[in-house]
Amino acid sequence: MGTGRGHDMCEADHIASATKLTTAVAILRLVEEGRMALEDAVGDAAYFGDLWDHAQEHTVNKYASSVHKRDATVLHLLSQTSGFGEPMYRKKKIAKDKRLIRETPVPLQQAARWDYENSYGYFKNRKFQVEGEGQVSSLDPKELQPGQVFYYGGANFSIVAAMAEKATGMTWHEIFTRYVAEPCNFTGEWGYHAKDERYADVYPASNDIPFTDGSLFLASYDYAKLLQKLTAQELLSARSLQLMTTPWTKQLGADMAMSPWRLVFPSWHYGLGQWVECPDDAAASCAGAPTNSIGLFGFSPRLHVAEG
Repeated sequence: MGTGRGHDMCEADHIASATKLTTAVAILRLVEEGRMALEDAVGDAAYFGDLWDHAQEHTVNKYASSVHKRDATVLHLLSQTSGFGEPMYRKKKIAKDKRLIRETPVPLQQAARWDYENSYGYFKNRKFQVEGEGQVSSLDPKELQPGQVFYYGGANFSIVAAMAEKATGMTWHEIFTRYVAEPCNFTGEWGYHAKDERYADVYPASNDIPFTDGSLFLASYDYAKLLQKLTAQELLSARSLQLMTTPWTKQLGADMAMSPWRLVFPSWHYGLGQWVECPDDAAASCAGAPTNSIGLFGFSPRLHVAEG
């Protein structure tokens, strides 16, 4: 596990996208308890039903009124194949409607609702096209369905965390404490916030409104304990660990044109909350492949379950 720079292993650090793996672990523990299921859809009555349906004229994205978004499941959200794109709740440069811009803290439920209402099919380049490369997908954004496209966007994780709150009646901070921090015996400071001033405007996170895709501060020493418990199957069962490391984008046949690693590691796929380092596109090449949840600031946890 690397951090990209020298620092105290016991000091909390902004782990950025390495947060995604920790979120997936918490959700899978809820799945193991039977409180959620990977097949649960956002539009299920137990979650949000029709409460989150929104008329097209109230969105800043003409594709966001698609009925297909209600079919996005927990598996789609954790594998980032749901069809949800940019997290509209916090992207001030993208949100043209000022009501989407957060001026004061609001509950995760409201933030996730804004993401649900506005981020479906809303990708940075607005189309299924890789800028500067001339690659165009055959998919029509108007017909986008969960499972068809991989997009590395934070809206997936705000929505799945909000679903977990619905399923448990707990806040995400309480969920993370019970299902990750306590069983891993975290001893250092941890929490969801934006200490890095460079990103305080885009990541104005807190424990009350966690960005469950990238705002966790955690000591490297504590993250290492989490990885050790995963490999020892003390945190998740072998079955859940297998699901987590399965290259779901490959299994689902999702379009990977918008992968941030498409030029450097074109054969990489995505599991649940982490990358699967497939060495090539051969059918069996991902079996036992290492996984990682690399973060923006160089925090790069890597897991090789086959080796323990």
